[in-house]
Amino acid sequence: MGKLLELVDALERHKVDIACFQETKWKGSSNKEGNGYKIWYSGSPTARNGVGVILKACLKDKVVHVNRCSDRIISLTLVIDGETINVISAYAPQVGLSEVEKKTFWDSLDKVVGEFPTDQRLILGGDLNGHIGATTEGYAGVHGGFGYGVRNEEGRVILDFATAHDLGVVNSYLKKRGHHLITFQSGGRCTKIDYLFVRRGDLRACKDYRVFPRQACSSQHSLLALDILFKSVQRMRFAEGVSRQVEVLATSDADSMWNILASNIKDTANDTLGVAIGSFKTHTPRRESWRLCEEVQSIITVKQARFKELLLCREGNQEERLRAQESESEGREDVVDPSRRPHFDCYYSRISQAEVKTALQKMGRNKAVGPDQINKVVGLDQIPIEAWRSLGDEGIIWLTSLFNKIFTSAKMPEEWRLGEVIPIFKNKGDAQVCSNYRGIKLLSHTMKLWGRVIKREDCKERLWCLRTSSVLCLDDPQYTPY
Repeated sequence: MGKLLELVDALERHKVDIACFQETKWKGSSNKEGNGYKIWYSGSPTARNGVGVILKACLKDKVVHVNRCSDRIISLTLVIDGETINVISAYAPQVGLSEVEKKTFWDSLDKVVGEFPTDQRLILGGDLNGHIGATTEGYAGVHGGFGYGVRNEEGRVILDFATAHDLGVVNSYLKKRGHHLITFQSGGRCTKIDYLFVRRGDLRACKDYRVFPRQACSSQHSLLALDILFKSVQRMRFAEGVSRQVEVLATSDADSMWNILASNIKDTANDTLGVAIGSFKTHTPRRESWRLCEEVQSIITVKQARFKELLLCREGNQEERLRAQESESEGREDVVDPSRRPHFDCYYSRISQAEVKTALQKMGRNKAVGPDQINKVVGLDQIPIEAWRSLGDEGIIWLTSLFNKIFTSAKMPEEWRLGEVIPIFKNKGDAQVCSNYRGIKLLSHTMKLWGRVIKREDCKERLWCLRTSSVLCLDDPQYTPY
């Protein structure tokens, strides 16, 4: 029990909700509960081998089935928010054991995995006692190319098994440093024999994996942790939130519709991911925050007004500047032949779901979203483009509806006009000189998606319509987002 308590402490310390463990060497099969976790295990009468699954106490009531196949394989089925998740813990025979015992294990594991429908989630974690190698070498579908060591025969069996069941080896898909690839150390030898598998369709849900060496619960094996987030739970919660306000969305303007959609996305993110608690170590106030106080802002406003006066009062240039300003304002007014003005109900004015989906796929990843609540700055909507991707078809439907409403009403949401310019030092010259900084403008990701949709090469007529209305393009000199 001492090692078990150490394992539970390690899981609590690293915030692990579900864990697969092997080599328990406990007699019999049962379950235990304590220290905020519940354990299901399967052993043998002779205290050999042994496997188990540990769940956070809050998940214990979601277990609907437990299958103790042998002292080397155990599986649990959970239903979380309507999503069925199957967890398997496996312990493969060592290299020195007989081929008969190895074949029996793989046949049993093949049967267990084959019983689960392919539309259900699957997580397999185990000590499989094989080396899959550092590169793909013929297994590009299941091996991510970031492995460790040289592949052996047991490693080929592992990859063949993953190929047969359309699984991906998660801890080979993300690039890590050498010591984060090693999961087993013994006698000065470092290897990788512990693996985590999911269905290949769920690989995108795997955000990261980490190896925690030198845990007190094991002197040889390292703790292998996976961060995984299934998107269907997000989609379901978002759909439920929006469905309760369908009538309001149908009659609201673009600004109100955006506020409702953004609020539902933020609530879903808070319920699914939680809210980070700021601390001195994790979040430090920006050095530029002094610029946001009222006193400094009032001084800046006065300086800007005086600068404009200076431009208008230079000797010999005042009349020319006024004349130039008048000609510039006259040039902004478009004179359009009514017979050539396209109707808003033309083919180009209808934004389709396919257009939005294509534009969404072309959007960049891992981009900054601007100011946040921690720094107490009121700014952007804090909704990254990845949030819309995770909502799938449900998000595309509502984005299309929002964009069409913006187009027909010729008015964007007011929140999209907010933004922030972040000064980035050029790494040359005096850091106290403003000209040695480059400004980076942070805008709403959804507004950028809207701009990509309306600026398609084959939709120039629609773009022309927008330029003649009050909804301008992102690169239009008259457009200012804040």
